Amino acid sequence: MDVQQLKKQYKDLLKELFLEEFLDDYFRQVREVEQDRQGFAFGLATEYFKETDRKIDMMSKLLCIRNLEQFKDDMDLLRNKLACVFQLEHLIAAAGGSL
Repeated sequence: MDVQQLKKQYKDLLKELFLEEFLDDYFRQVREVEQDRQGFAFGLATEYFKETDRKIDMMSKLLCIRNLEQFKDDMDLLRNKLACVFQLEHLIAAAGGSL
């Protein structure tokens, strides 16, 4: 896949995440910080999902499971889509492109 196709796929995925309100201005701010600290957003997302998983497990012992399952499904969807975003960024850079 060439750089232009990867960039289009990347932009389309980010647009979808913003439209679905999975991402907001906080994500843009994190990206600005990342300009000075490569890998910052990926590390932050990784820690966020570890902590979220831990809290979901803890809450599942205390709350109605049905509502928690929907939340967990939403978090899994976000995790997978963000993984795609980071993978596309890596592929674009590896192909010699820039964002």
